[in-house]
Amino acid sequence: MPEAPIIRPELGSSLLPREISELIFEDARTSSVVQQLARRVPLTLAGKTIPYLDGRPQAAWVSEGGRKPVSDASLGTLTMDPKKLAVIVPFSQEYLDSETVDLFDELRPMIAESFGFAFDLAALWGVATPFTAWIGETTNRVELGTGLSSYSDLLAVMAGVVEAGYRLNGWAYSPIGEVRLLGDVDSEGRPILTTVGEASFANRLIGRPATVGEGVDYVDDGERNLAVGGDWTKAAWGAIGEIAYDISDQATLTLSDDSTLNLWQDNLVAMRAEAYYGYQQRDEDAFGVLYESAAGDVGGGGEGGGEG
Repeated sequence: MPEAPIIRPELGSSLLPREISELIFEDARTSSVVQQLARRVPLTLAGKTIPYLDGRPQAAWVSEGGRKPVSDASLGTLTMDPKKLAVIVPFSQEYLDSETVDLFDELRPMIAESFGFAFDLAALWGVATPFTAWIGETTNRVELGTGLSSYSDLLAVMAGVVEAGYRLNGWAYSPIGEVRLLGDVDSEGRPILTTVGEASFANRLIGRPATVGEGVDYVDDGERNLAVGGDWTKAAWGAIGEIAYDISDQATLTLSDDSTLNLWQDNLVAMRAEAYYGYQQRDEDAFGVLYESAAGDVGGGGEGGGEG
């Protein structure tokens, strides 16, 4: 079977070919714990209205011809607005000129991973977030070591979710959280965390589907987040199906340490990729967090809470 032809980008602005945009969105989804656990909804540039039921319909027994009960449940709506997420990736001019290098294939994993990581930090912890709500606003936080075991600590997180009127149906945990929890057992001597591979829903944490991701590992005010559990049906996300890009060999880039990189002077090229994502949640109390003390250690991408 012949190999697929290499799609060669050129300097200037355009939209990525749809098949490449779809691959980036899918790769970003598999690197984002929120996008794996929460439900996806269609999103347009005009935004998305998400209906939800406030309360629970109550049925009642009635006699033949008797008056039927009226439910107290009511329908409400939330609005998800698209927000732009962007990344710039510099690379050598030789990559752009080469007839044998598939530039999109080379850059695709880096773009997707950066999108997934930034999305998780925003949706979980409010890091440079454009969203109006994020999961880390929950007050249901349990410190590892509070109970007799990590199993009892996780049950305390679950209890907080249940007491708020929700059901915990999945977990996201960090690589450090995996280290803390692997090897621990429940009251029957069974492992509380079983893993079969990274970001796989065959993973289980105290019997619930679980997935691991770098974005869970965020430290703020001396507390390092290890795992997030909750009712993920109360969170939703969306993405608009095409990614815009721009390739330049003339720009001067400001790096994270405030140093600069002159593309023309250093014989480099850079691609800027931009996508639109949205996120919305019903109630932060549908979630809970397991954390550990990490005094003096601040990381995970910056301070939480605020539009970037």
